[in-house]
Amino acid sequence: MNDTPDAPKAEPTPERARRFAPWLFGLALLAAATVGYVLLRPTPPPTAVTSSFPPASAIAVALLGDLEPGTPIAGFIVDGVEGPDAEGRDPEAILVHLHRDEIRLAITVVPHGTLGHNPPAQTARHDLFFGHLRPDDAVLDAEDSAPLLAAFEAIVVAHE
Repeated sequence: MNDTPDAPKAEPTPERARRFAPWLFGLALLAAATVGYVLLRPTPPPTAVTSSFPPASAIAVALLGDLEPGTPIAGFIVDGVEGPDAEGRDPEAILVHLHRDEIRLAITVVPHGTLGHNPPAQTARHDLFFGHLRPDDAVLDAEDSAPLLAAFEAIVVAHE
């Protein structure tokens, strides 16, 4: 015979459920608000490609079209367009600066015979060269330079 009173049972009672209901309701409301925010929040606009080069000149745009920073060409990305009279060079030279990974280079477009040596590519009126390789030990293989020059040749031919 056990003289101790019966221990209270842990069965849920309506009174106990009422104590937890506001807490659960608040948690469910917070979870719904979080999911709604994640699903409906405005997406940020894509970041613009910044360039250290000024906008391309009207002459460069007329010859090369709209080559903007970030434009992909033959596995390279356009960084900017300079010229004519790029970097105090020949007054008719246009340089298109490009990069792929750590390699940086420039395609130079000049009227025929301006630079006095044989170009690796040419159009009816222009010679195309590549150079200004960075870093100093960078090498551009023919399998990389040929498609790049061919792409620029097509661009120039389309606008000559």
